[in-house]
Amino acid sequence: DLYFELDDYWIVHAGFNTKIKDFLSDERAMLKIRNFKYDVRLLKDKKVVHGHDVKDINKIRSAIDNGDPIIPLDNGCVYNKPHKKYDYTQAGTLLCFDLDSKELHQQKNID
Repeated sequence: DLYFELDDYWIVHAGFNTKIKDFLSDERAMLKIRNFKYDVRLLKDKKVVHGHDVKDINKIRSAIDNGDPIIPLDNGCVYNKPHKKYDYTQAGTLLCFDLDSKELHQQKNID
């Protein structure tokens, strides 16, 4: 499956193309999209948890703490050395988001 629809959440690798009415038909977007707009009507007021696009850990925490409708969950766990695009001090962790408790768990890349 390319996505999971739960009572309060959508879980998807990259995101959704909410520019089209039948957003669940755009499989490429679910795998590759980097920026997408939240559409409360299409997404049924459910939060979207996604990865694919590395975000600073502070931005991720802020999205969770503020109850944002889109929760980015990719902190670039593969980046255990400085990378030209990402600040290593703010990336390089594997993340797990507990949907029930809203807790974010982190594991630093130790490779």
